Amino acid sequence: MDKLASAVDATLHNPYSTNSLSGQQLLIAAMAPKPELQDAFNHQSILITNLNDKAVLLLLSPKDHGVAWLEFATWSHQLAKFHYLSNPPSPAQFTIRFP
Repeated sequence: MDKLASAVDATLHNPYSTNSLSGQQLLIAAMAPKPELQDAFNHQSILITNLNDKAVLLLLSPKDHGVAWLEFATWSHQLAKFHYLSNPPSPAQFTIRFP
């Protein structure tokens, strides 16, 4: 999931890109040059949203679609570590629209 999030983040912040991509367009563009990601996530249910260049990925569990792994693709490892170590914990609020 880290590699997919990194690919999405790199695609999102491509200095040569002039268009804001929808979540699905962003996912396709991020995976297009990376056959290893295409193979790894083949037959997986991935939900993605991109709002104001902030991308969130959800990978649904293949066994229980009520469970998902969340990845905020535009976070750096340093920012994730900061929030993980913060005391008191940083609150998180998000809304995800399901298709």
